[in-house]
Amino acid sequence: RHERDPQVAGIAERGVERALAVLLRRAALQPGRQREARRRAGERGDHHAAEEGEVEDLLAMLHGTDLDPTAALLANLALWQAAGDATIDPWSVHCVQSGDGLAPGGEGSFDCVLGNPPWETWQPSRDELRRELGDGEQAQRKWREASVQRASTAQGLRTRFRHQGHGKLFTYRLFLERSLQLLRAGGRLGLVVPGGL
Repeated sequence: RHERDPQVAGIAERGVERALAVLLRRAALQPGRQREARRRAGERGDHHAAEEGEVEDLLAMLHGTDLDPTAALLANLALWQAAGDATIDPWSVHCVQSGDGLAPGGEGSFDCVLGNPPWETWQPSRDELRRELGDGEQAQRKWREASVQRASTAQGLRTRFRHQGHGKLFTYRLFLERSLQLLRAGGRLGLVVPGGL
């Protein structure tokens, strides 16, 4: 998406920088961390920030989820490339897993949540389903089954996500609420969402 819209890429990069800035300063100020980094740099005779093992430590702190397994794999490869450490096996980077990003678990355990959630509606209109399924008696039966399934799923989501209002469910709002559930007190949040939010 960044290749198609450089403005979105710029917005996303600035959001990531702002969200991570406080956390990176906090990590740098942890007792002994700077002293240890200087000791390691002195042993090596240089002042590179990424020490042996530090890249693995940083990658171990990153967690992500994408419904699409190919997107998860590509995200892991992009993280490996960004890490710039040729000693790390690219297939050993498993920060981004394939799965449901709205699934429960991990509440209150993240220092920072960053994302670009989908901006779709959960409940398609009758016209959208008709275009997808076609017309005719069999299509009508499939439409009714799909409607019942979506209504059941929507009801389950409304039970877990209580700040969605009435009417259609918008996926970006679900992900916003989920992100807030995942954050620890004082954590940082950066999401790309529509301006109307």
